Amino acid sequence: MNIKLLLSFLIYPIVSMFGQQTSIEVSMGNQFQNQVYYKLNTEESTTVADIWDIAFLRTSNFEQAIRVNENAEITVFEASNSVDDWNTISVENENNWSKLYNGEERWNDGAFMHGSATYGWGEYDVTTHHIIGSVIFVLKYRNGMYKKLIIEDFFGGYRFRYATLSGNNWIDERVVELSNDNNINHDFNYYSLRNNVEVTTIPEEIDWDFIFTKYNRVENMHPSLEIGVLQNRRIVVAESTSTTTNIETLSFNNEMNSIGYDWKNYENGQYNINSDKVFYIKYPDNTIYRLVFESFSGADFGNIVFNYEDVTQVLNTDDIDEKITIGFYPNPIVNKRITVVYDGREFKRMKMYIYSVQGDILIEKKLSNLSKLKEHHIEMSSLESGMYLLVLETDKGNLTKKIILK
Repeated sequence: MNIKLLLSFLIYPIVSMFGQQTSIEVSMGNQFQNQVYYKLNTEESTTVADIWDIAFLRTSNFEQAIRVNENAEITVFEASNSVDDWNTISVENENNWSKLYNGEERWNDGAFMHGSATYGWGEYDVTTHHIIGSVIFVLKYRNGMYKKLIIEDFFGGYRFRYATLSGNNWIDERVVELSNDNNINHDFNYYSLRNNVEVTTIPEEIDWDFIFTKYNRVENMHPSLEIGVLQNRRIVVAESTSTTTNIETLSFNNEMNSIGYDWKNYENGQYNINSDKVFYIKYPDNTIYRLVFESFSGADFGNIVFNYEDVTQVLNTDDIDEKITIGFYPNPIVNKRITVVYDGREFKRMKMYIYSVQGDILIEKKLSNLSKLKEHHIEMSSLESGMYLLVLETDKGNLTKKIILK
């Protein structure tokens, strides 16, 4: 079965057809001390102080990831790759330690994943199917405080050990077990080593689209702490360089730094907005917002002004391309299984998601065999009857279809 469908957008002229524009000012505070979460379709903003230190991915019993809060300007070092050194770690050796940073494109690429062990921080045990910690880390805070840390175990949750440097001694050693069953509406569980407590004040995943935050950009092995925007993995973003002319192609992607930091620049002692940059934010239901930055105050106040509007009706889609072969059947789905038919020779990358209408990712599949016409069957037996969104992400664009599961 071959079905011809379009994977690129047919874009109409952008003139006075946009709807009502919303202007928003958010503040990260003096020296950008806070993170600000924002959701477009509800116009809701949530400001979160630097109250967490480490984030633990909790969405899978098998996939793990650990991030550091770079907005709090915490530096992560690999101090040793031997657990036997736990009692002899000394900050006198700091110059010999390796600095580690969060990845910039994927949420599951945290600083602790960049250590020297197979899984960054630990090794897989083929007998128990646990990941066992083998790397000792030291966290250095902007106030000069040090904490040593080892993630001891992962299996449906995390067990980690940490202690605080006082003078020349490590004191107040603690062991924490953090279950993946905690905070089921978050992708990560957050923990404060400074306050010895799990943090629960982060907005739920469906309640934010992007975060205004500090994060490290590493280029040619040189890190640079940037003020920018990181996006929720449930949305995709396209960038344009024009606000007034036709846009021939929008290439949406889900890299979390798609908006990033370079919508502004610093010159002659002040920040200027790059007025040529326009961003399009697309929801799983195909709603599209156009966003433009207006001003950035700098470190004294941390104020950022942007405006946005719903342009879904202007940026229309149509099934007109006769060159791209992709199909889905049946729809409605009566046997708890949907079949995707595609010609892999046309793509370099393909990934498929099943979303709830609320925007949660329920099924995620990487499609392989990109060298021939292929059928891929997706089992949906774990899902209840109802409407869902099937999103196909490729290097040529994204395709979203509403599907009904009976």
